[in-house]
Amino acid sequence: MSTLQSALPCPALRDLVRAYAQRTTGASEAPVVQLVPASLEVVLGFEFGSLFTVDYRDGSSEPAHRIALVGSHCSPNARLTLGAGVESFAIFLQPTALQRLLGIPTHHVADRSYPAVDVLGPGVEVLWSLLAAAATFEERVRLSETFLLRMLLDAEPTTIAHVAMDTFRGHGRRPVVEMAALASLSVRQFERQFERELGMPPKRFARIARFQFALDAKLVDPRRSWLEVAHGAGYYDQMHLVRDFHSLSGASPTRLVAELGDTRPPALAGSDAQD
Repeated sequence: MSTLQSALPCPALRDLVRAYAQRTTGASEAPVVQLVPASLEVVLGFEFGSLFTVDYRDGSSEPAHRIALVGSHCSPNARLTLGAGVESFAIFLQPTALQRLLGIPTHHVADRSYPAVDVLGPGVEVLWSLLAAAATFEERVRLSETFLLRMLLDAEPTTIAHVAMDTFRGHGRRPVVEMAALASLSVRQFERQFERELGMPPKRFARIARFQFALDAKLVDPRRSWLEVAHGAGYYDQMHLVRDFHSLSGASPTRLVAELGDTRPPALAGSDAQD
């Protein structure tokens, strides 16, 4: 039997963490394939059981890293195949969190997945051991928060990071010209600096922020019609939403929800209420 748990971060980490989540699959579970749409969070993932498989659109595949740092990705380029005996714990970081934790821009991990020790250092292996020994999901959250609070640098976010998070929390509704004005830059200067820090153009970032908000709204309340979701997320009409879903997930809205699995745990949508 599969299980999924998720939780919001403590107040001190809300600028860094969106959510924590844990999944398990039963010992006799049949393989399940999950779509992976474009997303803005950076994910630190820990595997304690069987490794799921990452199947890329170019036909290649690889097992998940035991400890993985997965960057934001601006297009759908993979599916996950989960078999029996999976036990995963994930920390969903805010799009700009790496700058506050490591002093490095997000673009270094955008559209990539790394063994986390290569980026975060050996301390993350110690955290893996502690998490593996933890008896409950709640204890894993507590251990993770202690680790992150120790990593937190005494550094203010950059101007670009401030604008990016303002756009993210506003669900992508701010046009690029307004984003540039907030940064006191020309549009061209802003676009260059934004892509240098975040790894994608600001317009793409805003599109994905709106797409994620619409998707999470539907997951939280499946009874809402797609028309209601489209209007609530600021799309011109339902067809505008449908086109964005095809572009950013490779699937229709209905198919994406059906095949998404647990890649967008409930606390991600809940984090909108705390921002």
